[in-house]
Parts: sequence; C-alpha cells; structure tokens
Amino acid sequence: MRRLLVVLVLVACDTSPTAAPGSRAQDLVAAARAGDTASVAMLLAEDISPDTMAPDGTRPLTEAARNSRVAVARQLLAADARPDLRDSAGYAAWDYAIETGSAKVAALLTWQAAQVAGASPQVNSWFAAVADSATVAPRWDRVLDGELQSLGLLYAVVLDRRDIVSAMRHGGGIPNRTGITPLAMAARFGATSSVIALLQAGANPDRATGDRWKSTPLMEAARDGHVEIGTRLLRAGARIDHPDVAGGTALHWAVRAGQTPYAELLLDGGADQSIRDWEGETPLDLARRIHHADLITLLASRRGGRR
Repeated sequence: MRRLLVVLVLVACDTSPTAAPGSRAQDLVAAARAGDTASVAMLLAEDISPDTMAPDGTRPLTEAARNSRVAVARQLLAADARPDLRDSAGYAAWDYAIETGSAKVAALLTWQAAQVAGASPQVNSWFAAVADSATVAPRWDRVLDGELQSLGLLYAVVLDRRDIVSAMRHGGGIPNRTGITPLAMAARFGATSSVIALLQAGANPDRATGDRWKSTPLMEAARDGHVEIGTRLLRAGARIDHPDVAGGTALHWAVRAGQTPYAELLLDGGADQSIRDWEGETPLDLARRIHHADLITLLASRRGGRR
C-alpha cells in the first residue's frame, strides 16, 4: 500500500525519479556519437564528466573521434576531456582518429597536445596560421622548439601544409607525447610530398608509432593503399616484414584493409607471406577469413602461397 501511495504522489506531481548516473553518461556518449553539440553542451552543464565511461564501455571523446565529430571533440577538449583515456576496447581518441582517417580530429588532438606541452600565445598563433591555408605562418624556428617543434610538424603534416613540412622536415625525429611520428602520419593520410620531404631529411622509414599498434609508416600507408608512398618507403630501405605489436606485417595490414594493389607491391618487394601473427594467421589465412577473392588469388599464386 505504501508503494502504491508513492506512485500516486509522483503521478500527481508530474515528476519522475532522477536519472541514474550511468544513464546520463550514456546520454553524453550518444550525443557525442551523433554529433549533437546542443545536447553535449547541456549535459556538460549538468556536470557530467567529459571523461565519463558509459555502461557499454564507451567514452564521449573516443566516440566523437571514432565518428569524426570534430565540433563535439572540440567541446569535450574545451571541457578538459583527456585524450589519453581509453574505452573498454582499449582505444584512445588518437587510435580512432588514425584508424578512421579523420584528419580534422587528428589535427585537433595534435593542437590539444601542444596545449598540454605548454604552448604559449605565440605558439597558438602559429598553429592558427597553419590551420588557415590562406595565411602565411610565422617562421617556425622563431616560435617552436623541442617537443613543440615535433607537434608543429605533425600538425602541418595532418593539414598537408607542404611548404611548412618542407621547412621543418629535420624535426621529424623529435619525440612527442602523442607517440605518432610525422612520417607515419604522412603515410596514413596520403601526404606524398610530406613523405618525400621527411625521407630526404633522413626520417627513419621503420620508426614505429608509440600508440596501441606500434605501426610503421609502411603499415600506415597500407590502410588506404597508398602505393606510391609504399614504393618510396621501400626505396628508402623500409623493412618489409617489420612486425607490429601483434606480430602482423605490412602485408597483413594490406590484406586486412582489402588493398590488393598494395599487397601486390609488397609481394613484388619480397614480403614473406609465411609469417604468422599472434593469432596464428598468415596473410593468406586472413584473406580467406574475410572472403576477399582477389587477395586469395593473388597470395595463393605467389611463391609461398598455400592452396
């Protein structure tokens, strides 16, 4: 009877129980995923943490990055969301930006990294000028040094500012907190002129990223099948069978991405297709698992192929 009275009072007063924290966290993640900036602003105003993890294991910033929601990612970063936090699948915002090929999100995360690295107003003005293709950026050597030079170069690569990359190319070996190298980023986003400039400056074609995959530029170029970039990396001495963190090679990456011409480039270059990743799969095993007929035919017809 007492429970019935409570229900009747709630109905009479037109009220409802307060939403559980997990529900509001899920609302914020859903809004970030959909690119709903108004709802994101409202939920952040309710003090829902931008770093919250929803019951399904997702986070607002990782979902914004995974779905290329640039405006939402900017809102969350302005609310002090941490780009290094991972979702339950083990992915951080950077991982999704690179995996999905979202140059705008990658650029935003690079600029945010510069803030954390102590960017001054002059540094921010330089980044703003680089973002505006119609603006001539101040000379980088008067503004950037150390890690900020590396982040500035990474930013120029993502935005394909070839003039700036060419001028800054010798900074490609300086580490930065993102763990991403300018050469790997140029290979990922198909910035051929940047790849050329960085290789001419002596960039290591085998230097792996510091993210979850520990990928080489040759692997990153495989994502979208940038054959010309792959060719230049091989000519620069890239190790064709260099393994990633899971034991996969660039050939595994090309097969997983369904990039037949890139796989053919690697095979022509002597890639060893007998190598198994940590799941025990060769590239041919992988091609069969994803039912990619062209790749199955290509791999099986080459030396080492198994029928």
